[in-house]
Amino acid sequence: AAPLGSVPGLFAWFLGAALFNELLFYLVHRCFHEVPWLYARFHKKHHQYVGTVGFAAEHAHPVEHLLANDLPTAGFCLA
Repeated sequence: AAPLGSVPGLFAWFLGAALFNELLFYLVHRCFHEVPWLYARFHKKHHQYVGTVGFAAEHAHPVEHLLANDLPTAGFCLA
């Protein structure tokens, strides 16, 4: 029920959320590639698709989906 903030404030919030998403996704995704047991246990499923198809981007183990997709997307707003 609170009023929206100013346009510059909303823009700053959006920019912060987008940067947080990009940085956290990159770091978590890189860990899934660089740590052998994370790759074998969670991330390999994502690479089952040989060709480039849109569905492959979302084809992930639930743990990977939570850490690399959900947390980066909502994390800035939860902090």
